[in-house]
Amino acid sequence: MAKYSVTQEEYNILLREYKRLGLMLENVEIVKKPIPLEPHMIDMFGQLDAGTMQRLFGKNADNIWYYNFDAGKWCANGLLENGFFHARYNTTNVKVFKRVIEEENKNIEVAACVVMPVEGDGSAIETGAIVEKPRFCFGGLGAVATLVCRDKATKQFMKPFDWIWVDLYSSKYQCMQAAMSRFAVEGARNYYFRQALLGKRR
Repeated sequence: MAKYSVTQEEYNILLREYKRLGLMLENVEIVKKPIPLEPHMIDMFGQLDAGTMQRLFGKNADNIWYYNFDAGKWCANGLLENGFFHARYNTTNVKVFKRVIEEENKNIEVAACVVMPVEGDGSAIETGAIVEKPRFCFGGLGAVATLVCRDKATKQFMKPFDWIWVDLYSSKYQCMQAAMSRFAVEGARNYYFRQALLGKRR
């Protein structure tokens, strides 16, 4: 068997991932084909805009930043004063995430990727954990995220999915710059992250 050289830190990361996957496999149910989403529809149609986001997120509509796929642009409501440092990188990542979600779920269309800053107290919240009723914090170092989707056939918007924990950052600036890409990359690469995000809706 081939041997690989890794640092102690890398070994610890691999060991944690191995244990996490082992716990997941204990609860795996093998099915013949993917189980389709059963969208929770709301009485809203058309293109995604600020009014739509206000109706979907209420007061939190002013506390989020998101990529609007309908308009092909970033919306930040003043949270990102100077925009993304790596806007092209962030945009590429959310588009890949959208493609993966839609390939696995033929009946939905992703309209927006959404992130909100929350208070981070250093507690050990794992990336991919569902966060019930998160509270916005302007200077928050933690980040939660969700998706806005619509039914592909009817173009009717779905109720937003649960907020999912993305990560904890060392500064507000780092959170604003890195959280969206972390959300998108984790979502595109990690099947279990996608299942957590899509499988439990409010």
